[in-house]
Amino acid sequence: MASTKKHVAKTKRAPASTDKRAVKQASPRKHRKYTGNSGNNVSRRDKRTRSVTEKKIEMFLEALREGHCVIDAAEIADSNRHSLYRIRREDSPRGRQLAIDWDQAYDDGTDHMEKEVERRAIKGIDEPIFYQGVKVATKKVYSDNLLMFMSKARRPKKFRDNVDMTNSDGSMVAAFAAAVRTVNGMAES
Repeated sequence: MASTKKHVAKTKRAPASTDKRAVKQASPRKHRKYTGNSGNNVSRRDKRTRSVTEKKIEMFLEALREGHCVIDAAEIADSNRHSLYRIRREDSPRGRQLAIDWDQAYDDGTDHMEKEVERRAIKGIDEPIFYQGVKVATKKVYSDNLLMFMSKARRPKKFRDNVDMTNSDGSMVAAFAAAVRTVNGMAES
């Protein structure tokens, strides 16, 4: 009996359409006009953009100033990041002002992150030491990697990873030979 029920269920299904264009045309349009409570025709995209209030924009900008990425800042502000990007691209006073404020908040957040990097690299952080599950002390831990990245950012010519092996006249062989003599001279000393 069980096998006949399975067979019946299989035969009741409609055959799957292989024509992708037919399926695509049958699906509803993404930004279809609809009539809201006011009776006006408004696209869903416009409605979502209007749902981003000035308070939410301020919360979003404050989160950016704290160093959060756009996704997290939008989540903190309880907003859709796509709506925020859409407002930013608008050619309206609101969109232009948001773009200016957004860039400034992002720069402030980057400055905030740089301060934290500097603090961890130079001043260090206190790392707890545990013995048998109980905190007994702390030790100061410094980040050599962060300090190296800071050095590369501030003095890229001095701390870069690649070395230019050309001499002032452009000859690479002479510069390489001079470097080898220098290294050999250091080894003999």
